[in-house]
Amino acid sequence: MLGRDAKIGIFLLFISALLCYGSIRLGIGKANAPGPGFFPFLAGLIIAILSLVMIIFSAKEAPNHTQQKGLLVTGRAALVSGVLLLFGLLVEKAGFFICTFFATLIMLRANGIRKWPFLLFVSILTCVGIFIGFNLLLKVRLPLGILRFGGQ
Repeated sequence: MLGRDAKIGIFLLFISALLCYGSIRLGIGKANAPGPGFFPFLAGLIIAILSLVMIIFSAKEAPNHTQQKGLLVTGRAALVSGVLLLFGLLVEKAGFFICTFFATLIMLRANGIRKWPFLLFVSILTCVGIFIGFNLLLKVRLPLGILRFGGQ
């Protein structure tokens, strides 16, 4: 019988296959001229590799998970899924900085980090790092949302 981690890995492998299929339909392009499906295809490949690793390691582990730990992990997974769903829905209206800041803050807090100065520092650093990577280096404009002043 498959353990919980193996089932999650198989589910993620299925999701990555759908992501790669959709990316190919969009058009991957070439490495020097990427198409609209290039980055989603890379994300699908990364998810596939990580899910295969998860399946392999779950086969090596002894199934000694307790019910309480399973509920805690399921609750965290639901929280992360909900945060990512809200992020996707709100990023255009609220803006990249606000959504990224709160998403990072909530996810770190859910993973047991309790010191507020550290939480705030990492959340701000994440926002600034992603902004520099996308906006300045890759020249991809991120949505400003309610932080947009004037008429950009």
